[in-house]
Amino acid sequence: SGVLSLASLLAQDVFYRQTLGVDGGDIRPHPVTLIEEPETHLHPHAVVEVARLLESGARQVVATTHSPLLATTVTPESLLLLRRDSKGSHRAVDIGPAEHDGADGRRTKQPRFYASEMEKLTRLVERPFGELLFARAIVVGDGATERAFLPVVLREALGPLAHGISVIDSGGMNEPVVQALIKFVRHAEIPLVIVADADAAGREAVQRLLDADLLDQDSELVWMSSNDTVDLHSDPEGGGAIEKLMIAAAPEACMAACASLGTIVERTNDLLATMKRVKGSVGRVLAVEFIQRYPYGDGTGWPESLRKLTNLLRASLSDEAVDDEGLT
Repeated sequence: SGVLSLASLLAQDVFYRQTLGVDGGDIRPHPVTLIEEPETHLHPHAVVEVARLLESGARQVVATTHSPLLATTVTPESLLLLRRDSKGSHRAVDIGPAEHDGADGRRTKQPRFYASEMEKLTRLVERPFGELLFARAIVVGDGATERAFLPVVLREALGPLAHGISVIDSGGMNEPVVQALIKFVRHAEIPLVIVADADAAGREAVQRLLDADLLDQDSELVWMSSNDTVDLHSDPEGGGAIEKLMIAAAPEACMAACASLGTIVERTNDLLATMKRVKGSVGRVLAVEFIQRYPYGDGTGWPESLRKLTNLLRASLSDEAVDDEGLT
């Protein structure tokens, strides 16, 4: 259960406290303990207590982990990400601040802004923050439906490449969490795609991100729209959310998804209101119904928005090495 391994740390602490430096000398020894995945076999509730145990001893600890729970229990400046690049080698991404303000152009790295930027990040993105640390790519959606729908369809379209893609519900592109996320991915050098509603509110919010030079329109933006292009200055009622996109592309899948949730919809005109009413549940069910009717293949039959999203992610991730289990 991992308990014996944790007990060995306590025994080590006792040993250090009782014996370290007792033989005299002006320079005290500086013990370093290297720990590989201390969360292994522990219950999730126990994992969040591990950091306190690691920090309690009279030693420096360097621990490796795959646990988003453990990663969020330590301060951001103590984190170092190891990320694989397109050539198969690894690079280290330091989540701590730069040595001085002029050493790095990113606001999140500058010492005078670091504390406030990390506070925004951990406050606004607290719940998925640990997941983001281990993400190979991050997709920011506009709502609950996208959060449940996109992981399923991305796995269908990308296969093993979909492993490690984190889909985040921003609650709306106007929310402060969006800028915090963008700053984080710039800091951690993680590929990003924004999936935005193409209604008037969504277009205005995204335009502000573009005007602030926070987003690359060609490589980091996908509109949830039944049209191939979105005009930001006309057609204020055009486009819409993912529900409108799927009703236009696969109304029969939308009806089947609603029926599986206990609501029979007989007219297409009633689908949007029904799907909005069950948006907390319909996303994953809709994805399954859609894939059953339209397996990805070469993407034929999929809406242009979904094909663009998969192509952007494939371009970002296809150069990375992937093993037989789809794990980098």
